[in-house]
Amino acid sequence: MKLAILSLVLALTGLNGGVDAKSFGRRYLQPAHRTSDNIVRCDSNAECLRLGLPPLAPKKRAYATEINQPNPGTYTTTLAAGTYNMVAAGAQGAAAIGVNLPGIGGLGVQINITVVLEVQTDITFVVGAAGSLATLAGGGGGGGASYILNSATGDAYVIGAAGGGGAIAGAGASASLTYDVTLLGDSKGGAGSVYAGGGAGLTGSGGGGGSLLGLGLLSGATGGQSGGDWNGGVGSSISAVLNLVTSTLIGGNGGNGGGGGGCGGLINGLLNLGGGGGGGGYTGGAGSRQNGGGAGTSYVTASASILGNLVANSGNGLVVIQGPIV
Repeated sequence: MKLAILSLVLALTGLNGGVDAKSFGRRYLQPAHRTSDNIVRCDSNAECLRLGLPPLAPKKRAYATEINQPNPGTYTTTLAAGTYNMVAAGAQGAAAIGVNLPGIGGLGVQINITVVLEVQTDITFVVGAAGSLATLAGGGGGGGASYILNSATGDAYVIGAAGGGGAIAGAGASASLTYDVTLLGDSKGGAGSVYAGGGAGLTGSGGGGGSLLGLGLLSGATGGQSGGDWNGGVGSSISAVLNLVTSTLIGGNGGNGGGGGGCGGLINGLLNLGGGGGGGGYTGGAGSRQNGGGAGTSYVTASASILGNLVANSGNGLVVIQGPIV
């Protein structure tokens, strides 16, 4: 009686296709493949093929460590030996504020690599922050780079460079979609301009800015700091009497990750000040007197392999670490 009913069901649904009821029952309705919710499932693709069922969905890779950190700051972790995917994206510099068609901030760059750690390793990683805007008028702060470093040696696995801050007279430079594998001794900070600070490099802080005409009328912005907390530089300030109104004009601060401070500027184009701070990186970008700040440079250790193409990054930086597969 049951087989007769099943045969009728197969005929009505068009599933018999040359398969009789007994064969269908043996192939599809075995108790070993029926779940508690009364659905027939297979345990492997080979079994799915044998039973005529759809293949299993691919399983998501499981990693022993999976870090996805978009929040600026400095972090530490310990990684077991194995193969890791790592991502470091540098932050964007800030735009300038002013009336003379102020420039936008330069973009950072994102780099994806795979690298093998032979032994358990303590890691320090830094997520760069976007540069800050000026107060009332002036150049933007440079963006901070993102770093993934060996805590014990200070050697970098990958550094995503940051863009420079925008200026009253021009845009900040965007980080190049290229990278260095040069010696660590070359990883210095960027030079400060007369007013704006340079971005930090891996082993050197960015240079500070000077003062207006050397008279102390404008305090120079500071450069980004390497090592430690990887602080951004502080923007410069000026107090000016304009139309009998006294205002304080402060350049934007550099972002965490070693961005250089921007330069405060006189509005209405007077002296056309307001240079942008340099971006952080393997080597830092230079600050600018009137134009946009320079971008930092990126770095990838020679033992790593690049995954895909380098791409531009806007906003804050990013660090991702995944591995090993378990």
